[in-house]
Amino acid sequence: MKIQNNRKGETKSIAGFTPYHFFSKSGKGFTLLLAALVSSIVLAIGAAIYGIAIKELNLSSIGRDSQFAFYAADTAAECTLYNDINKQLFATNSPATFQVSCDGTVLNVSAVQNQSIVSGGSANYTVPGTFTFTPPAQYGTMTVTVNGGGGGGGGGSNGSTNGGNGSSGGSSSFDGTVIGNAGGAAGGGNKNGTTGANGSTGGGSGGSVNLGGGSPGGTGGNGVTGGGNGGLGGNGGQVTATYTSGLSATVTVVVGVGGGGGNSGGGAAQPGNGGSTGSVLISWTGGTPTWNSTVFSFQSEPNGICAITRFSKTLVSGSLRNLIHSDGSNVPCAATTTSPRALQRSVELSY
Repeated sequence: MKIQNNRKGETKSIAGFTPYHFFSKSGKGFTLLLAALVSSIVLAIGAAIYGIAIKELNLSSIGRDSQFAFYAADTAAECTLYNDINKQLFATNSPATFQVSCDGTVLNVSAVQNQSIVSGGSANYTVPGTFTFTPPAQYGTMTVTVNGGGGGGGGGSNGSTNGGNGSSGGSSSFDGTVIGNAGGAAGGGNKNGTTGANGSTGGGSGGSVNLGGGSPGGTGGNGVTGGGNGGLGGNGGQVTATYTSGLSATVTVVVGVGGGGGNSGGGAAQPGNGGSTGSVLISWTGGTPTWNSTVFSFQSEPNGICAITRFSKTLVSGSLRNLIHSDGSNVPCAATTTSPRALQRSVELSY
């Protein structure tokens, strides 16, 4: 079949033509596409608005819960402040447990005191010389025992020559006032067979004196061939003093030497033995504990929501510092560890 173009006088075959070639172009597809696009936009906007609404709702709920938690913390902190300043119930020397009242509710409070414990100790000086002792800053009772050095024993005689005399010991002292005197020197054995004289016993001053109670004197040497033995060196004196206070920041300690033994007269005769070195022995008991701080803690539930309060009184550079720290929650105390919506807010007061 053929058709003729009247304007140009052309003739064309209709073979290969489809119905599309005989009808004008339709606008229905574009309309459908536009409708789908608009619907998608509207749905997206609606979903966004819904999401924003849900977030606003959640934020509003969290804000409300946060206010409840702050309320609980602030209520407990203000109650603590009131009971401390107005009623003076939180004393630094409070018992381990006591009670306070908040809004008519009786609360159990625990109190823990922290103290510096001063322990006892000792210091012993047993070598001859002069030393410096620093007393502890705090102590209960200090006991000082001062022992004077013992005198030296006399030497023995060989029957033809007298034995030599020993030498005196040295005195010991504490703070220059507690003094243990030295033991005296012993005499040497006499060639006529007489035993040498014993050394004098040391005394002391500045405390409770024990004559001859200090360091022992040396023994005398044995004589031979009819010669006399050397005498015994005298024991040093012992003095004990007790202090509870009044010592200087530093104390001078002196330890006396033991006296030397006398020489023998010669031969098989024996020399005298030296006296023992003196000593200063110091010991002290622990002092009175010093208070550092007291920490109070209690739990409350204002209007059914939980608050846990910790209140500390601390000595800082000689001044008392008070710190109230209260943790509030939006749920009862029993639910603070189990509720998924539990949250915590804190309040601190320092003065």
